[in-house]
Amino acid sequence: MDDAITRRIWVYLKEFADDGIVPGFATLIRDPGEGRNNLRSSINRAIWRRFNVAGMEILFAPCRAPSTAVAD
Repeated sequence: MDDAITRRIWVYLKEFADDGIVPGFATLIRDPGEGRNNLRSSINRAIWRRFNVAGMEILFAPCRAPSTAVAD
């Protein structure tokens, strides 16, 4: 599966989010029936490892507590 990660991967702007952007990734795979999810997982782990090596962190917006207001 590691050789799949070295293939060409296209990165594109999928959408804008509240606190940043959501990138999209695309690649061609030889046999989708053999397991797209395995390939997706391998690519995600490779991205995560490279983020860690580069010292990058993913910042999350603070959670907002649900409103405690009571309707009259």
